Amino acid sequence: MWLSVACNHCEKPACVPACPVKAYTQEPDGLVVQDHAKCIGCQACIAACPFKAPVFDPASKKVFKCDGCIKLLAAGKQPACVQACTQGALQFGPITELKKKYPEAVVAGFEWANKYFGYPANSQTEPHLVIVPLN
Repeated sequence: MWLSVACNHCEKPACVPACPVKAYTQEPDGLVVQDHAKCIGCQACIAACPFKAPVFDPASKKVFKCDGCIKLLAAGKQPACVQACTQGALQFGPITELKKKYPEAVVAGFEWANKYFGYPANSQTEPHLVIVPLN
């Protein structure tokens, strides 16, 4: 079983308060964005994130994570991963709309994700991610 998780842009992101230099911010639309110029590479965000979405780059000695392709969104486009997914398995939008569109979907903290991927209870960070089970 495979599951790719770049960043869940959580309602209560653990990375934001963990960063000692305040390199992370949560945008009004919910995106959790990192200012790479502020990052000191301490990796506190990696330790705090239960999904291990931030990744340390040894070459730059900084941490990077998905920003939801905030520049593409500002230009009225979808994130690159959504554009590249030929099967439509990846979709992007307000979490309330995705949950309404996919009532059979489950959120990241559900039982099998916890069992196989070590995900925390959904209530810990309230990830903005739904997974639609295949029939």
